[in-house]
Amino acid sequence: MAKVLSLTILFFLAFQGLKAQTEKGSTNLGIILGAGTSTSKTISITNNIASNITTKDNHFTITPNFSYFIKEKLDLGTELGFGRGNSNYNSTPSIYTSSSNNYSASVYLRKYFLYENKIGIRTGPYLHYEYSNSKTEYVMPVASTFDIKKNIYSSGIRAALVYYPSKKIGLTAQLLDLGYSYYKQTTSQNETTTNNAINFNLIGEGDLSFGVFFVLGKK
Repeated sequence: MAKVLSLTILFFLAFQGLKAQTEKGSTNLGIILGAGTSTSKTISITNNIASNITTKDNHFTITPNFSYFIKEKLDLGTELGFGRGNSNYNSTPSIYTSSSNNYSASVYLRKYFLYENKIGIRTGPYLHYEYSNSKTEYVMPVASTFDIKKNIYSSGIRAALVYYPSKKIGLTAQLLDLGYSYYKQTTSQNETTTNNAINFNLIGEGDLSFGVFFVLGKK
C-alpha cells in the first residue's frame, strides 16, 4: 500500500512539473539556429548561344528569444536575430560574389497544443522586421562593387514542433510559415526598389531551423 501511495505521489509531482512548463507566469529563454545551402546549375540560351550558369548560396542565422506565459499554454515573446550569407554566380561573361549581414527583431503570440505535456505544436501570429546590408563584387565583365540596403516588414502565422525531454529543457523545429512581406531596397547607385509578396514555407523548403530553450519557471 505504501509503495502504491509513493508511486502515486511521484506521478502527481512529475505531472505538475510538466504542467508548470506552460502555466501562467512561466518564462522561456532560448536560442534558434538556422542554416541553408544550395547549388544550382542551369543552361541559358540567348541568340542561339548556350551558356552554363552556376549559383551557390550559403547562409546561417542565430536568434536568441524570450517568452512569458500570459495564460496557461499561451505565451507572448520577442526575439532578436543575426544572419550572414554569401553567394557566388558564374555565367560567362558575368561572374560575381555577394555577401550580406542581416539583423532582425520579432514579437509573437503562441498557443501550445501538447500531448501529455511532452510533445506537440505551438502556433500563432507574429510581426517581424529585418534590415539587410549586402555587397556585390563583379569580377567580369567589368570589375565593380555596389552595395544594397534592404528593409523588410512582414507578418503572418508560424507553427513549430515542440518537445520537452525534461521539465527544464525544450526543443523546437520550425514546421511552416505563412505570411505577407514588404521590402524596400536602395543601392549605392541611389536606385530604389519596392516589392511585396505572400510567402508559404514548409519544413524542408529553404532553411532548416532548430532551437533549444530553458524553462525558468515563475518569476
